[in-house]
Formats: sequence, C-alpha cells, structure tokens
Amino acid sequence: EALNGRLETLHGVEKRPATRPELIAAYWNSIGGDYAKLGHLDEAEAALRKSLAIWAKLQGSNDEWDSADPMLTLADILRWQGRLAEAEATMRHAIAIEEKHEPPSSGWLNRDRSSLGDVLRLEHRYAEALRETAAAVAARGGAKPDPIQCLIIARLSLAQLEAGDPRAARATAADSVSMARTVFPRGHLNLSTPLLALGR
Repeated sequence: EALNGRLETLHGVEKRPATRPELIAAYWNSIGGDYAKLGHLDEAEAALRKSLAIWAKLQGSNDEWDSADPMLTLADILRWQGRLAEAEATMRHAIAIEEKHEPPSSGWLNRDRSSLGDVLRLEHRYAEALRETAAAVAARGGAKPDPIQCLIIARLSLAQLEAGDPRAARATAADSVSMARTVFPRGHLNLSTPLLALGR
C-alpha cells in the first residue's frame, strides 16, 4: 500500500513542471526502500539509481550528503543479491560522504561502518571485517543502550567468530542480547540479529 501510494504520488508530481527535482529524487529513494522491503530487488535497484542520477545532476556528482542515503540502501540490495564487491565499493563511497558530515562517534556512521565490516566478513576477509567492526564499536565509546549499538555489537560477535575467536564472540553476543532485551520488547524483530549471533 505504501509503495502504490508513493508511485501514484510520484506520477502526479512528475507531471508538474514546477516540481523541484529534489522532491522527485526523495520519492525514488523511498520507493526503492519500499521495493527492497518487499523483496523486489531489481525494481529497488532501478529506483535508487534514478534517485542517485537526479542527485548527481543537481550536485555535479554523487559525492555530496544527499546521495548517501540512497547509496546505503543500494549497497544493502547489492549485498542481498550477492554482488559483494559492488556492495563494498558503494558502502565505502557512502561512508566517505558521512565522514564529512557526522562526528566520529555518530551512531549512523558507525552502524554503516559495521555494515561494511559485515560485507567484508561475507567476502571472507575476516581480519579486515574484525578491524572495521571493532573500530565502529570503539568509536561509539560508552554509548547508552540503543538499537544501533545492539546491532553493531552483534556484528562484532560474528566478525570475532569468523576470525577464529569463538570465546570472545560468545561473550560479545551475550552482551548484545542482554542490551537488546533492555531496548526491545519480547518478540521484537530487532532481537533476531543479536540472538542469531549468540546462536551461531
């Protein structure tokens, strides 16, 4: 329903000559996210590339802040499609943009650095994955329990496991589960990643 509503609205705004291209780029970004959540990955990729094309035309490149969000969603789609080298390159590009605008302790920046670590893990580059993910956890320092921190710590556990340290991985996963249970109610979807890490 959300996707159909957005497509219908986009169709209307594209007809208006006075519509600002930034608005159309934002719509394509949201439509790409909707397609991704429905598992329609090819359609999601096409929508996000339309968003990025508009931003590149407006900004002269895709190296500015407004391109980071569609780029990160595109990187996730590429990962889900198994296109890991493309996902890594896209994610690194987006993170470089974020680093120009976010403080080093930013939850969003370090969430995305841990996501890059996860891609490196899937590429079997375990030492690099561990360094990137551990750096993301360290950068947030003593951040209070929040959804982002639960996810980052769970990803660190998986990196530790794949790097050959199951004892550390288990302790880290247990910390992630414990934190997640203070943040989310029982049965919440976001408990799944910490629990998966502990299960592994």
